[in-house]
Amino acid sequence: MNIDWYRTFIVLAKHLNYRKASEEVFISPPSIFTQIKHIENELDVKLFEKKGRNIILTTEGERFLPLAVNAVETFENSVNVMNQIKTKKIIILKVGVSEYIADYLLPRILTDFMASNPNIDLRLTTVSDEYMQELLLNKKCDVMIGRSSLVFEGVKNLIIDKSDIRLIVPISSYDSEKDERDYFAKHQIILENCSPPNKILKQRIMKICSTNEFKIIDNVKIVKNLIAVGSAVGYLPISVLNSSNMRQMRIIEPKTIIPPLSYSYVSYLEETVPVNMFLKFLLDFEFKKIV
Repeated sequence: MNIDWYRTFIVLAKHLNYRKASEEVFISPPSIFTQIKHIENELDVKLFEKKGRNIILTTEGERFLPLAVNAVETFENSVNVMNQIKTKKIIILKVGVSEYIADYLLPRILTDFMASNPNIDLRLTTVSDEYMQELLLNKKCDVMIGRSSLVFEGVKNLIIDKSDIRLIVPISSYDSEKDERDYFAKHQIILENCSPPNKILKQRIMKICSTNEFKIIDNVKIVKNLIAVGSAVGYLPISVLNSSNMRQMRIIEPKTIIPPLSYSYVSYLEETVPVNMFLKFLLDFEFKKIV
C-alpha cells in the first residue's frame, strides 16, 4: 500500500473537507477521493461516510486513524535514519581497552574496522585493568577488551585472540645450546604484571629454579627495553614483538618450561546493533596474519 495514501487519509481525517485537504496535500479533490477508495478497497472497510453536506469518519475510520499515523511516523523515521547513515556517523560505540590492548592489538584492527564501518562513531578509552568491570557494569563503556575475562553476572566474554608466550633474551646472551635454566642463572627474570598467565608461569619457573630474582613490571614496553639492553630476560607474548625488536633480542623455544597461552578477551553486557557489529568484526579478523 502506498504510504502517500496514508498521509492523504490523515489529512482528510483532520479537515473532514476535500477542498481543505486538497490545499494541504497539493492534489485535487478527485485524486484524494481516489486514494481513499484505494485504501478502503485494500482494507475492505468504509473509512468515511456522508452526514448531510459533510463527511465524517466511520467507526472503522476512527480505529484506523492512529494506525495510519503510526505507520507514517515509522516510515518517516526510517527514512530519516537511513539518510543520516548516508551522511554522517550516528551510531556511537564506547570501547574500553587495557593499555596492552591499546598498544599492541587495537592499532592493528582500528583501520580496518573504521574503513568497513564508517557509520559507527568509535569512542575509545584506555582503562586500567582494575576498573574495566566497574566501567562496563556502570555502562560507561559498551565493550571492554583486555587480557582477562570479566567474571560477573550478566557479563559475556569471548576470546578474540591468543598468542604464544616465549622467553625473550638479549641478543648478547643468546646461545642456541642454552636452555631456560642457563638464562635464569645469569639474569634477573622479568614478568609483566598485567598478564594473568604469568602467575602460572612464575610457579612453573620456581619448580626448576630457586631464584627469587623476579621483577614484576606493569608496562610491556619497559620489559622489552630492559631485555634489549641486556639487563634481564623475560616472558612476553610473541604478538608484541616485531622485526625491529628482534635486532636486539631473541626468542627461546621451550625446553624445560612450557609457557601458557596469552589470551585477549572482549567483554560486554548488551547485544546492541553496534556491539554485535564490533563483535562480528573481531571474531572474523585474522590476527595471525598481522606482522
